[in-house]
Amino acid sequence: MGGFGDSELRIIIMTDALRVFEDLPVEAFRRVAGATYLPQGLTYFKTHAVKNLRWDPVAHEMVATIWGSRSKPYRVDLWVEQGSLQHRCDCPTWENAGQCKHCVAAAAALYCATQEKSFEGIRMPDTYIRELRRQLGYVALEEAPEPFFAQVAKVPTVNKTLLLTVRPSTGSLVFKILGQLPSGFLAALASVLSGDASDRRVSRECTLQDEESDLPAILSAAKQHGVTVLIEVGSTRKSLKIGQGTLQPQYLLNIQDDEVVAQMIGQSDTGERIELMGVLGNTYWGVAEDGTLYDLGDNAADEYYHVFS
Repeated sequence: MGGFGDSELRIIIMTDALRVFEDLPVEAFRRVAGATYLPQGLTYFKTHAVKNLRWDPVAHEMVATIWGSRSKPYRVDLWVEQGSLQHRCDCPTWENAGQCKHCVAAAAALYCATQEKSFEGIRMPDTYIRELRRQLGYVALEEAPEPFFAQVAKVPTVNKTLLLTVRPSTGSLVFKILGQLPSGFLAALASVLSGDASDRRVSRECTLQDEESDLPAILSAAKQHGVTVLIEVGSTRKSLKIGQGTLQPQYLLNIQDDEVVAQMIGQSDTGERIELMGVLGNTYWGVAEDGTLYDLGDNAADEYYHVFS
């Protein structure tokens, strides 16, 4: 890929996190998908579908934003585990097949941005790659007088963290394991977790046998072992908490720009009203904007507007 040796540019920030991707061979990026999805993903990449790359210091993963056929962008997570490039996408194809064209496009963009080389013979405009590099934290400056010194931006490693998510295809709850967990934490929860320990180590995920009743057990054990539990609310991550009492969900309907907008409100026995973002997957837990879960009693989750499924 030409142009990156131009004398007017000097890249002086190389983070420890990015260096992991810089050291991967090109074969690691090719292996994210087989022959079925590789050409589709490369076509996506060539049309500039990958709009954003960013490092998530909490999940310790690279996050790619990719525009495709649906109204909202696709999210691809990329991380390195034992020298292999792992990936995850929120599209139905990846959920069913474990690979997709979005992951290919994201891997191609990441390779070109971190290694400044063409991928599979595809040469993207220098301005596009420079923008991806800027998003990743590389700083391109006009040529500085010699000598200049490289600066290293430290990205903190986040350990002892669980991220609560919802599997899009089923609405079931999934805890993603971020970093390293204390050895006794998952062992203490053996009676409430599904699957076996080896599966959890490989997938970096764990699920509950009873999603309704076992959430408090997770939070209790997390507090005891110093584990942080997060939940994704919209585009931000909040500390997961459980509120007191049971709420009765209600709708407030407003007219905005000639459209009916429904707002979900949970009302307590004392009359307190709490705005809810929606219902957590297939459970009876309502989710507030600050990450607090509230018990909705016997009100079926599928009767309410979902923002998490």
